[in-house]
This record gives sequence, C-alpha cells and structure tokens, in this order.
Amino acid sequence: MIKLRDAKCPNCGANIQVNDQLENTICQYCGSQVIIEEAIEKYKLEISGKVEVEGIKGRTSKLSQARKHMAIEEYTEAKNILMELINEDQFDVEAYIELIKIDIETMKKRDFDEKSSEQTDYESWRIIKEIVSYYDRIKKIDDNNIVDNGLRDYMDNINYYKNLISKTEEEDKILNELVGRLNDYLFKTRNISSECEKAYYSLIDDAFKVRGAGLCTYASPDAKAYDNGADTYRISKFTKIERDGTLVGNYDNITKRTVFNKYHLSLIHQPDEKPNSVEEIKQNFESFASISEQYIEKCSEHRNKEIDKENKKIDAGNTISDIKNKFKYILIGLLGLWTLFMVVWTLSFIFKGEIGGAIAIIIFLDSWLVTLPVLKIKDLLLDIKLEKQSMEFNKNNKKKHV
Repeated sequence: MIKLRDAKCPNCGANIQVNDQLENTICQYCGSQVIIEEAIEKYKLEISGKVEVEGIKGRTSKLSQARKHMAIEEYTEAKNILMELINEDQFDVEAYIELIKIDIETMKKRDFDEKSSEQTDYESWRIIKEIVSYYDRIKKIDDNNIVDNGLRDYMDNINYYKNLISKTEEEDKILNELVGRLNDYLFKTRNISSECEKAYYSLIDDAFKVRGAGLCTYASPDAKAYDNGADTYRISKFTKIERDGTLVGNYDNITKRTVFNKYHLSLIHQPDEKPNSVEEIKQNFESFASISEQYIEKCSEHRNKEIDKENKKIDAGNTISDIKNKFKYILIGLLGLWTLFMVVWTLSFIFKGEIGGAIAIIIFLDSWLVTLPVLKIKDLLLDIKLEKQSMEFNKNNKKKHV
C-alpha cells in the first residue's frame, strides 16, 4: 500500500498529497510538474511558521494577562502565569522582568527592617535574594538590551537590595568569626567542668540580653538545657549570631517526650534590646570576650587546684599501697625462712636415721606448719600483684591541668 505525504505545490501553493518514493508528480490543481522533495519541504516550512506564530501569539497573550493581574495587584495570579512562561522558556527575559517588578512591589508593602535577620523575617529576605538573583541572571542573557529599560523605574530599589546583600555578606563574615569565638569559650568551660559551663550561660544571657528564660534552664545537674514546654534540649553549640542580635544554636533533645521532635534542633534566642548595628554587636562582644577570658582563667585556676588535690590523694594512696607491699614482702621472707627451717628440721631426722620421728613430724607438724605458710605466701604474692595493678591504674588516671 502506497503511503502519501502532505506537500505544497511550489507553483500555485495548493496543498497536495504525494508519493515520497517518486521524484516528480503533477499538481492536480494547476497541472504543473512538481519536484516532490521540494513540495514536502515547502509544506514543512509553512507548518513550522504557523506553529511559531501561534506560539508567539500565546506567549504575548499570557504576558498581557499577567500584566493585567499586576495592574490590579493580583500578584499571585500574575506570578503563576509568568512562571508558566519561564517553564516554557527559561531565557524569557520579559517574564523575569515582570517577576522582579512583582517582588519589588511586594516588598514595598512589607514592613521590612534591614536590621532584621532571616530568622525573624525570612520571607522578606527570600524575596530580596530572589530579586537580585533574577536581575543578575537576565543581565547575563539580555541580548537585546531590554532589562535596564524595562526596569528603569525600579533600578533604585534593585541597587539598594544589591548593596544590602553585599553589606550583609560582609557583616555575616564578622558575625561568623564572633560565633566561632563564642563556641571556643563554650567548649573551654565545658572542658573545665559542668559547673563552670552552667554558670557561663549566665554571662551569655547578660551579654546578648536573651529574651525570656534564655539559656538558664537546666534539664539535670549535668546538663544545660532549654525547655519549650514539651521537650527539654541541651545546647550542643551555637551556629549563628544574627545582625539583630539573635543567637542561634543547635540543641540535643534530652527528654524526647514528643516523638515528632528531631534529635537535633535549631532554637533561637532573641534579644530584649536589638543592637543598632553589627559594629555595636562586635564592640559588645569584645567586652564579653574580656569577661569570658577572665572567667575561664579563674575557673581553670579553681579546677586545677581541685585536680592537684585529687592527684595528691592518688599519690598518697599509692605511697600507702607501696608501704603495704614492702611489709608483705618482709612477711613473705619470714614465712619462707620458717618453711625452710621446718624442711631442714625434718631432713635432720632422716639423716640421723630416725625415720619414725621424721614421719611423725611430717604428719603432725609439716602438714600445717609448712602448708599454711606456703598458702599464705601465695595469697600475699597475689595481693601484691593486684595492689601494683591498682597503683598503675591510679597513676594513669591522674588528671592533667585544664
């Protein structure tokens, strides 16, 4: 069965069907000779042109519809349409331009404080980063130079957001260095003693003016924790100091009363008084650092004195054990001499030919006057061995200064 292909007559433009196994045919409308390959290509070209025109028409319609939604401040509907266009063409610069406009208009309506953190105003910071990200993207692919023209009325806002992100990135570097030092102090107090660590949180509370109960709730005598009413958490480490003074940390779930809570959580402690700038946070931290170092030094001195006392007790105990062992060695020597005497005395009867006397001594005297001392010597040697092991253990477990 012959399969016919759609084609277009190059002479009269009529749509015809041809057998692509042949080279030539006759147009049934104008009677002219048609080269089949040329007719098929002409049909394909016309169809692709129609599809392209319809696609352009559909995109233009959607873009116009999105702008109408924007005009009446229906930003969610407008954004959905624009995202459809971008999904169809990820390099649609005009769609990105309209998205940036929506984000900026949204930000104008938000009560945004540039001193806020992502912890306290996540949505605003997400939108700001989205604006800058979209703008940087389309500037790189703007072949027709339409970006700055399309965003002419919004460039002040865009430049403000770009400068704000650049500024916050520099400030975050400073704050990350501070949180590193804060953790260094924390781990030093933790290494000294649990009491030193627990008391140190009061200094942190004062320095950062932590809101509410802050860091001063203890889950157990050995654990520093924060209680949210359902579960209790112990501080693992601090992860961030925000530009508004908020202190962020990782916590370990101690009680696990509620099964949906994760073992590690990030909990935030907001300050009662927000600082005016990162520079103020840094200045306050330096004062706090000075107090922390003095506190750690005093805790170390106190702990080292305790360690010295504990080590002296260990040394005294080992000295006593050593004296005991020496007495045990003397006793072993005496028992050994007694045993030797009894053996020699028994042998003397044998040498004299008094076999009966020798047997009587062995039965009635040596059976216990020799056996008992030998067993006692064995016990004393075991005691000495165990005492030496205990002394070695105590010696190895002497604590070092913090």
